[in-house]
Amino acid sequence: MQKKFLILSSLLALSFASAAWAAPLTNYSTGKVSFQVGVNTLNDMKSVLKNATFNDLKDSTFDGHEKSKPYMGVTVGLCKGLAGQYRYEELKSNPSVDTTSSSFNLPNKIRSQEYNLRYLYGKMLSFYAGDYHVKFSGGSNGEYAFRDKTKDILHIGATCVVPLIGNLCAWGDVGVGKDLYHYEVGVGYNIAKNICLDVSYKYLRFDKMGEFCNTSIANVKIDGKTRGLRVGLTFNF
Repeated sequence: MQKKFLILSSLLALSFASAAWAAPLTNYSTGKVSFQVGVNTLNDMKSVLKNATFNDLKDSTFDGHEKSKPYMGVTVGLCKGLAGQYRYEELKSNPSVDTTSSSFNLPNKIRSQEYNLRYLYGKMLSFYAGDYHVKFSGGSNGEYAFRDKTKDILHIGATCVVPLIGNLCAWGDVGVGKDLYHYEVGVGYNIAKNICLDVSYKYLRFDKMGEFCNTSIANVKIDGKTRGLRVGLTFNF
């Protein structure tokens, strides 16, 4: 009985160890590399006009479903406990808004790039800090328009990876900066050695991200948020 218990315990330990290699990377040894690629899908994006001075669009919300767009990331172990990370994400929507006098659509797009330095604390928890470079761009319908805007935001965050049973793991990631807040929760399943299938939910919010204008009014600040499902693969080397 004791022998069977030891064998079962060893198998579970091996399963948890393999799950811990799933996304995100939990081994920052020199030369370790994790590459993520996937698609943002089933998302919706909202752009809220703040403190507008014209009555027909006062505090209006542009609400639209996002088109499927890619995301990717690379994490490279630098030395024991430290890693460098790059993350890219693209979000695009063609939202509509109803006013007191009309209804129209204006496309907008968010493209973000993160440059982070990560520190691994223990086996499952890591912290990061870095630059969140984001560009907001939009379209025009001849009367109203979104103005393009680019921002660099210093943000900090934390990631926790928890092994589940077998080849499954779960993780959570949260980050915050000035006018920025985001979190992601997901699960990963090792479908092959060093290859993990990822499914997650992500929420992203920007305050004072863009500007909205027309020919007769001053610029109006825009708060934006997006949320939805992400599906992808992680390759660990």
